[in-house]
Amino acid sequence: MTLRHIIKSQLFDEMFLEDFEYNIYYQICYLIALQRYRSLYI
Repeated sequence: MTLRHIIKSQLFDEMFLEDFEYNIYYQICYLIALQRYRSLYI
C-alpha cells in the first residue's frame, strides 16, 4: 500500500463513519420498499 492508498482509506473510513446513521436509515427504507413491492406484485 502506498501513502496515497492509506490516506484515501482513512478519508473513506471517516466519511463512512459520518454517513453510518444515514446508511442505516437508507437500508431500512429500502427494506420497507422491497416488502411493499413484493406484497403488491407477488
